[in-house]
Amino acid sequence: MGPLDIEMQVDRLVVQCSLMKKLCRRHGFSGCVAAFPVSRWRRSYAYKFKVVKERCGVWGVRADIVPSGERIPLALVRKARQYVELLSVRATNRKVAAFAARDRRVDIVTLIPGVSPPLFRGDERYLDERGKLAEIRVSDIVVGGNRLETARRLYDARRLLSGRSIKEKVILSSGGNNAYSPRDPRDLVAFGHLFLDLDPAMLRTAMSNVLVGVVETNRAKLAGYHVVEGVWIEGKEEVSDNLEE
Repeated sequence: MGPLDIEMQVDRLVVQCSLMKKLCRRHGFSGCVAAFPVSRWRRSYAYKFKVVKERCGVWGVRADIVPSGERIPLALVRKARQYVELLSVRATNRKVAAFAARDRRVDIVTLIPGVSPPLFRGDERYLDERGKLAEIRVSDIVVGGNRLETARRLYDARRLLSGRSIKEKVILSSGGNNAYSPRDPRDLVAFGHLFLDLDPAMLRTAMSNVLVGVVETNRAKLAGYHVVEGVWIEGKEEVSDNLEE
């Protein structure tokens, strides 16, 4: 299974569906997940998520939780988790980083160079035990026309990934802000290897098989096939088959 693009933001819903799938294939992705930045909950989200899933043929929907201030986004996580196959939280401060690493409803902890604090060993242990992933977005590192700031953010990104176990759980994404700018996954792997000292094979696996496994498990939960951790009911195969459509 090839890598998934989890940064395909859908601004105009169905209008971009056809183009979105073509670009995903052209850039080497095996599929894409429609991403919605969520800083406050709106009733329309449930409808938008449903429409994108039904009409765009995406693997799923991602709620990218953007915390406000120092507050832990408990309500946003609780509401979004009912509808999405991927849920990420941006680690904007120490409290949010600890919450995102520990809460079982969160799939991805997004680390922002220059903003996020380094994860503690306990946080990394939770990532490992609960099958979570840590995300670095290239757009948070590369600042066009400012080499000094880019160098500073690269240094901080390496610091965020300095833990022994966290490098096994890292995925890179483009941070693209619309359906017209997916980044080739081969470029992402090369960037991670050259500038962040990440193992290419490990990074490819995290961005493909591991990520697909997370999406598949959450899709099964939404469909009612996965009751609790380690307990599946008959019909799981149907969910897996649907992912290949």
